[in-house]
Amino acid sequence: MASQTGQSNLFEDTNFSPILRSIYKTLNKEAFIDLFTDNSDEIIWRRPVQISENIQTGSPPILFLEQEGMCHRIKQGGLANCYLTAAICAIVHANPKWIYYNIFTKVGSYPQNGKLTVLLFHNSQWEGVEIDDNIPCDLHGYPIFARCVDEASRCQNEWWLSLLEKAYAKIYGSYANLHGGNMSEALYDLTGVPVLDYTINGGKTVAKQPMQECDWECLWNAHLKGDAVCVGYCVSVAEVDLGVKYRSGISTNHAYALIGLFKNAEYKLVKIRNARCDSEFSGLFSRDSEIWQNGTKKLELTKVVGVPGDELPAGDFLMSYDEFITFFNRVYISRLSMENQFKSFSGTFHSIFPGNKEFGGCSNYWSWRFNPKFHIVAPFGGIVSVTLTQQDQRGTRPQLNYDQIGITVIRIDPFSGFALGQAVGDNLVAKTTFVNRRNVSVEFKMPQLSANEICVAIPSTYFPNVTLKWVLSVHSNSQNLQVEEYQFEFHSRRFFSGKWSGNSAGGGPKHPSFLKNPSYQLQIGEEATKVDIYMRQKILATQSHTKVGNHGKSEKMPKMSTKTSTKPLIQKATTNSKPKVAPKVAQPVDQIVGIGFYILKDFQHISSELSNELVYDNTVFTNREEIHKQTKLGSKQKYLLIPCTFQPKIEREFFLEIFSDKEIRVEKYLKSQETEPIETETKTGTMKGKVSSGVPQGMFEKSHKTVLSLGVDYNNI
Repeated sequence: MASQTGQSNLFEDTNFSPILRSIYKTLNKEAFIDLFTDNSDEIIWRRPVQISENIQTGSPPILFLEQEGMCHRIKQGGLANCYLTAAICAIVHANPKWIYYNIFTKVGSYPQNGKLTVLLFHNSQWEGVEIDDNIPCDLHGYPIFARCVDEASRCQNEWWLSLLEKAYAKIYGSYANLHGGNMSEALYDLTGVPVLDYTINGGKTVAKQPMQECDWECLWNAHLKGDAVCVGYCVSVAEVDLGVKYRSGISTNHAYALIGLFKNAEYKLVKIRNARCDSEFSGLFSRDSEIWQNGTKKLELTKVVGVPGDELPAGDFLMSYDEFITFFNRVYISRLSMENQFKSFSGTFHSIFPGNKEFGGCSNYWSWRFNPKFHIVAPFGGIVSVTLTQQDQRGTRPQLNYDQIGITVIRIDPFSGFALGQAVGDNLVAKTTFVNRRNVSVEFKMPQLSANEICVAIPSTYFPNVTLKWVLSVHSNSQNLQVEEYQFEFHSRRFFSGKWSGNSAGGGPKHPSFLKNPSYQLQIGEEATKVDIYMRQKILATQSHTKVGNHGKSEKMPKMSTKTSTKPLIQKATTNSKPKVAPKVAQPVDQIVGIGFYILKDFQHISSELSNELVYDNTVFTNREEIHKQTKLGSKQKYLLIPCTFQPKIEREFFLEIFSDKEIRVEKYLKSQETEPIETETKTGTMKGKVSSGVPQGMFEKSHKTVLSLGVDYNNI
């Protein structure tokens, strides 16, 4: 299988040669099961100059014809990559100049030597992909993959689409590696702007993120702004089992481009393009509908749409908005209108404190607050979109296996600590679901913030302790967007692990054994200090643990056919694989119990009575995995911190983290073993415990003035 050019001055790309290996470098040959076998004689490579002669155009190859009608000339070929061709259609419809000025920006006119550089947004940065113009063809010399066509679907002498697809195939290793995919990823690869993911459920659209509903107004606003929109119908598990492939002419698990919205007092109409050009919707406004036989109605609708529905190019069709929300259930909006104002950061999720291996995860886990954080500044009411991306796996492994990622945006008072409770309720601005996909985006309107509040975006994986590289990008329609890393402002951090066991499981202060609880002496330096104390109880799993997405719900994928024409192409996460699922592991049951802590002053003088005057500060007992308290401690003072459960005799491990903005010394406080129990009446009842002046025993963890940044190891890009 070799290029037949007849010219020695033409460039040939040795890194993506015109050989069978470039068609299917991997074992993904099933992508072509309906087209050819392993016999290389069934594929020949031709340059557009040769194909132009074959189709008798009488003119040399042309990169771009006129911009008008450009999206109608896009036709998907024999490769199951409708997610890509639909994305290209949607982008070309929204902005015909985008492909020319952003993808082929370094090309200009058609190169006589057949060498081109195509720009793609790969792994979150623009990358130039150098190719030659050899194109796979059938034995008759016609392109077998994506190509530009006329209204009768005949091959045109216009080659940007075939060359763009080839560059996409090269960057992922082969044409076969483009088989099956997600519209969101293709839109992002071609634009580098946020892609919002919505579902339509039972005729009502539901956004994957708060603050934005994908109803008619959402689509109309995207249309007016010049954003690109892709749609599709992803079948349910039940429909997969029933073998559902079409719904009134709409292919299931197939990607479409939304290329028109029209409305008047009576109608709301949607124009769709199926780049495969093999089936069209058979509804009220379809090509064969009786409505186009009514002269009055046809004239009236033509004034709205511009072209009669029975005269649309092959692959284009009309439907009412009510039909649209009935026959499609997925919507992707690419924010081309936000291409200019953005900031990007990159890094790795990993542990940032020595001796503490737990890190990251979503807000279900205590370690969520150690994820990277970004302070976003934009005018009130301005639109902000945040995108989180992990490294691309397509072309690097036989099956895609992405970790579940998501974004949470909150408003906080930076002087009030950073507790898990700030990820819910009034503090929550917006969030994505957690999905095992390469990139996710969330969009929100900038909230009205008080003088003491800031807006913070927090990228994370769903489960903690997952190490992966990430890129965070923030776009806005505002010229005044500012984004910077947000860090805790503290002088030092202490981490302790302890256990309530036996005599040390003393319970709360209403129990005589309260003073038997583990305790820690806090000694303040020359200046008063603000201290944040976090206490967490160690919880064992209450049931078999399975790795899931969407905060507890596994994403089920439709079954996959071996035929190209029926491959599912609109997927939540992976191609040719189900989402990554961890094996089930049975674990003991361990319920969350009420926990709290007390801070005592003048504790050296505790004798027969624990008076209220000795309690400097305390938390309310709460049945939560983690509790938090911020307090201010006086200079040159000593305090006793006593973590406890509400009830005594509870066996449980716990963890303490203590942050301070000034110098503070923390020591494990050991009580004398020779003191006798003392019974005394207090306002909370009888207390029985051992009293001692206390013997400090060494530092558990030394102070360090330079603290590693939370979220670590990322750089501006």
